[in-house]
Amino acid sequence: MNEGPRTRTFDEILDSFKSANGHITGHKVLADLTYEELFVRKIEKGEGEGLTILQAFCKNVANHTYLTTFTKILNKFKGKLSFQEFYKVIMSGPDQGKSALWFLACAARKHPEIFIRIWNNGKKEVSPVDQFASLLLTALRGDEAGVSTLWWLALEPQPSIKRLLIEIFTHYPGKIPERILRDAPVGKGSLRDLINLDKDLSFILSIRTRFFEELDKSIDELDFKVIEQLMQQAKQLPSPSLYQMFAQCCQEHSALHRKLADNLGALEQKLASLQMGGEDLFPGEPKAPILPLYMHGQDGQAHVRKVVATQSYSSTPKTYMPY
Repeated sequence: MNEGPRTRTFDEILDSFKSANGHITGHKVLADLTYEELFVRKIEKGEGEGLTILQAFCKNVANHTYLTTFTKILNKFKGKLSFQEFYKVIMSGPDQGKSALWFLACAARKHPEIFIRIWNNGKKEVSPVDQFASLLLTALRGDEAGVSTLWWLALEPQPSIKRLLIEIFTHYPGKIPERILRDAPVGKGSLRDLINLDKDLSFILSIRTRFFEELDKSIDELDFKVIEQLMQQAKQLPSPSLYQMFAQCCQEHSALHRKLADNLGALEQKLASLQMGGEDLFPGEPKAPILPLYMHGQDGQAHVRKVVATQSYSSTPKTYMPY
């Protein structure tokens, strides 16, 4: 009696990936796996308990092979499940929150094309686009230490990555989830690294537009001595916060300098009121205000009140009242 083809075991699937040196490099084999093997079945032994086959591959794939293989996977399943379903599958990881996309970001940051393609295809296939933007943000959750996909991408200074991240922030209708802004163990949060790398200020200006769109005021009469004082205080700190890095990047850009001075008080009020908005992307996590996450330095201590003094304006713009 013919019982049909035998279902491969987890170990057999893993072994089919491995080369002579034991590394998982079998990209041709991966492209031939079934949907159930690739997306549904979990690896119980080997690389990581609870990882899907796709996640195990993404974790170990060599940079020069992964883009071609992932493109084949996209094409293979495009007609069998909707893009929305496909994205949900590749973005859902084990309990630690590590998705296939997260592993791809860690292992192959030198190939931003795949992230750009995923984003562009998703905008076409998922309606409304805001729903896809929210879906994509679920892939940005990292492990328990707070290292997110966005953080890995932020380490790659290619212009295409900056444009992609700017567009993600632009399309997402809610507030940026607090976990994305959380510092990694070494104190490098996503936005901190982007600001550090963003020499032409294009990303800073985009973030500035997002946060300050309702805060623009007259910049005709400002006391630049106040800003200079803040700059000097920031330089004396061993672990500058995101705001302080922002301020230091702006020192030679007078127009942004003036906007920063003009909106300092309103910025704190705005950030202090921000909670994680829209869909609850990380159930069970506290919906903490973004302000402490935005202002903390590497050591996790807030320097807001002793360095970033709040400016409050009365009817006369020159009126300055620190804490």
